[in-house]
Amino acid sequence: MLRPSEPADGAKPASIVFCGDWAPEGLNGGEPRYGGLAPILRESDLAVVNVEAVLTDGDIPGACKDGIHLRLPPAALSGLAEVPFHVACLANNHIMDFGLAGLERTLRHLYSKGMRVVGAGVQAERAEQPLACSVGDTLVGIINAAEGEESRSVDGGPGAASLDIPRISGQIHEVKRQGALAMVVVHAGREYLPVPAPHIRHAFRALAAAGADLIVGHHPHVPQGMALVDGTPIAYSLGNFDLPAPPDAWLQHLGYALKASISRGRVLKVQAIPYRIGTRGPVLLEGEERRQFGTLLAELSRLAADQAAADDLWAAYVDRWLEATGLGELGGSLALLGGSRLLVRSALLHTLGLDQRKTGRRPIGGRLGWKLVAAIQPSGVKDGGPARQAAAVVRNRFDTISHQQAFLAALQRVMDGRAGTAPAWAHQLLDEWHVFELDGRQTSTGSPRHGRLRTRTTTP
Repeated sequence: MLRPSEPADGAKPASIVFCGDWAPEGLNGGEPRYGGLAPILRESDLAVVNVEAVLTDGDIPGACKDGIHLRLPPAALSGLAEVPFHVACLANNHIMDFGLAGLERTLRHLYSKGMRVVGAGVQAERAEQPLACSVGDTLVGIINAAEGEESRSVDGGPGAASLDIPRISGQIHEVKRQGALAMVVVHAGREYLPVPAPHIRHAFRALAAAGADLIVGHHPHVPQGMALVDGTPIAYSLGNFDLPAPPDAWLQHLGYALKASISRGRVLKVQAIPYRIGTRGPVLLEGEERRQFGTLLAELSRLAADQAAADDLWAAYVDRWLEATGLGELGGSLALLGGSRLLVRSALLHTLGLDQRKTGRRPIGGRLGWKLVAAIQPSGVKDGGPARQAAAVVRNRFDTISHQQAFLAALQRVMDGRAGTAPAWAHQLLDEWHVFELDGRQTSTGSPRHGRLRTRTTTP
């Protein structure tokens, strides 16, 4: 529990509860799924959730993108409205999965349930606009942004508000100038990694320096630690709230809601409310499981705060990721685009000096060289479905900060001769967290056998 300030004299605090990624599987009737969390949500003055799916039962073609398309029937919203959730955060990487039509339907269905929205809109100006809420005796401005990937608003068009630190910093100053608390909700980062990537740590600290009163993160699909930076509470990732996950991915089945108590323009304290996601939604952790989650969250918080340890984990992660996923993914996508012939032809042109405009030297291949190059004619970029998907993957790897930074960090380590030199304890933690592969040792609910949560067994 973080306590940035003391309670105001005699004031009864109000509460805001923030929840992570919501897109439950097989939820057609909107049945409540929150168990012991329901009273906590209902008692809050403002309940906020990230709606990570397009709400439509119509037949809308999916946009070409890297990754899956998420869609829920509008009836699923009854499960949010009954709590009730008051605010839907829409700045995420799925809100444009079905284009402008899907976004418009989602907005319409949310409004029909009396929910307010922030973070996405039919124009960037609307998507970027902070949401003003009166919570108890305090005015709150909620700013919602995301890396967004294909759902990001481009050139002022429809989509999610982008994670633009200078713009958001300016909005924080303006919200506070108007006498409100500035709370920033960010959907960004590396998926499945329980420690924030360096660019996320820097971004969140920059927002704290700009004066944010609270910063809440999600998107990694696993819980990450908390911090108090310059008096600003930070939750790097709440983890999933109600989202399908592989049965053995134990960390993807754990998360926490963040309850902020506020009064008279101040954040008095924030509290993590942990749960395990079962087949019927989040289940409040109690007793020994709650204690173990507290130990886990303290470990993750310490790792996020220890720059040397966090950097070691990032180094181990990008080394492993490049080998296990990055190069194969990029190479396979380029091949689908017809890139294998293009790459070989380009290499021959350069090696034989046949492209003098680029090499600046006389050709050494002569007629034989030209014949070799002519025999390897590029097939051109294909235009079928697999090629379109491959193009989306490659474009996203260059254009989205989290993907770009992982590639750059991994390649730089190879260039510097440091690949594979991260400490053994960091690799051991990645294995314990099952970041890259699963070993089947968990139950179908995602928690380890005998009902025990895993905690860290090694130290840097």
